[in-house]
Amino acid sequence: METAAQWVARISPQLRTGIAAHPGHEAALRRYFESWLIPAEESATSRSLRHLTHFMSAVWVFSLDAGPGGMTFSRLSELLDRAGLGAGPRARPMLLYLRFIGYIEPVPQADRDGRVKRWRPTARMAAAFRQRLKDELAVTAALDEAVAAVLARFDDEAVFGRFMLALGEIGLAMLTSYEARMADDPEEAATNIFSKRVGGMVVMAELLLSGGPGAPFPASGPVRFSLAGLARRSGISRMNVRRMLAAAEKAGLLTRLGESEVDLDPGLGERVTDLFAFTVHSYGYCARRALDEAG
Repeated sequence: METAAQWVARISPQLRTGIAAHPGHEAALRRYFESWLIPAEESATSRSLRHLTHFMSAVWVFSLDAGPGGMTFSRLSELLDRAGLGAGPRARPMLLYLRFIGYIEPVPQADRDGRVKRWRPTARMAAAFRQRLKDELAVTAALDEAVAAVLARFDDEAVFGRFMLALGEIGLAMLTSYEARMADDPEEAATNIFSKRVGGMVVMAELLLSGGPGAPFPASGPVRFSLAGLARRSGISRMNVRRMLAAAEKAGLLTRLGESEVDLDPGLGERVTDLFAFTVHSYGYCARRALDEAG
């Protein structure tokens, strides 16, 4: 089976055509972005993992732990640097944060070679990620039979472990190629406005779903919102929401019409449709890898 890097190199926007033609696509697309909305009862720990850097750092903990050499600060730092998510300044605080919330623990001296300190995911972390990914796989299962098959076996430790390993490889290959494309294509960089900012994906989902149940999705044109409510539900300050919207306007994703209204460019809807298609195909690749390697 092709490597994650080979798979990412050949994936193209045209692949969304097949996904969009599926009769369950529209409902799945809406459900996927609804899953980004933060429930009032969600814990601060779970909420923090909605940020791309936090989420991918946690995924790479699983990947590194499953690979040769295990999970160390230096190896996590290297991955963050290669992915364009920051090296030392972010890796050490991220390691400390994951340790603080009980998501990683030191590997006992008796279980490791040498003097380099290694870390491993805790049972709490595995349970949290298994449930989160189950929810996302359930949204996309109707669009790919391999996803449905891996979802049925996701409690199998071997299947879950191989899926997380593949997901980590996909994330690194995707972010590495993405950083290279951004240098030559300002439009590619525009997607960073939401994806790489704390609370960004939540803000984007809130805006795209602003039409409510039954309204066209993704929303486009003028949409109204409460700035205070948007800030509260996304877990960031009103100032950060304003800055995010200003950056999105500069990138051509929307036009601000006032304090509580923006005009969403149709191009934003196209971008999120592509993002969803990539997500479905990524989970399909990871599912096939996991099922093939776990047996």
